[in-house]
Amino acid sequence: MQILETIRTFVASYIIPGWGFWIVGRPRLAILTIAVVVGVVLLFGWARLVLNPIAFILFGGLMFGIVLSTAVWSAVIEFRRDHEKSPPRNWKTAFLFALVVVILIYPLKSQRSAILGYDIFRLPASSMSPTLVRGDYILADTWHYSKSEIEIGNLAVFVAPDASGVLYVKRIVGVPGDELSFEDDALVRNGNRMEEPYAFYSGGPPRPGSSFPSVTVPDGEYFVMGDNRNNSRDSRYIGSIPRSNFVGRAVHLWYSSDDRDGIRWQRFPARLD
Repeated sequence: MQILETIRTFVASYIIPGWGFWIVGRPRLAILTIAVVVGVVLLFGWARLVLNPIAFILFGGLMFGIVLSTAVWSAVIEFRRDHEKSPPRNWKTAFLFALVVVILIYPLKSQRSAILGYDIFRLPASSMSPTLVRGDYILADTWHYSKSEIEIGNLAVFVAPDASGVLYVKRIVGVPGDELSFEDDALVRNGNRMEEPYAFYSGGPPRPGSSFPSVTVPDGEYFVMGDNRNNSRDSRYIGSIPRSNFVGRAVHLWYSSDDRDGIRWQRFPARLD
């Protein structure tokens, strides 16, 4: 019975930080745990430390360490607990504590783009290959475009201008007023052929989108293209993107894996330029 209660306390504290301390009658430690967790999250978000790929991984490791150590600590207290001398548990307040913690922490995860200024996205396709490939996890600075201009070369996350609400990651190749054309797999901007070392063109016969006539980017809109130029659904097909549709700027790759290759250790952590 004691072993089962110890395991229960460990799991409870691992699922909800500090809950195990509350269960074993250590409310001060429970509150301190939540304060530390929330404080670390806010610090790394508001100080923009998450925008550094190494610091972001350290952030994840620190959070894991805090949660694991407090779970073990509360489990040890439970294991050593003298059931005859200890006061009975107040499960009503324990579940109330858990509810309050969930209400407090959930917005930090579900609304982190607004509250903390970053969000995480997974690449489901290879339209940005070789810069980004299927299974890459990227972190985007969701406050960047609220204070900075959208610039040529940025890797931007945006909502599709149609009603689908799908999120895309593409490269900015045209800003308002630019005259663009795409001739034989070459991007021409304002009469100048662009040097794009990141662009990839697959071999074989010409595909739809390998050329398009000259277009002028409207005011307040931006032209985007995927780096995998022959396999990307971008502004050649969905049109230019209004500024209001942009979610943030992709700043670094922090993890990558897929079913075939497993974890691609060589791809991360890496800053995206």
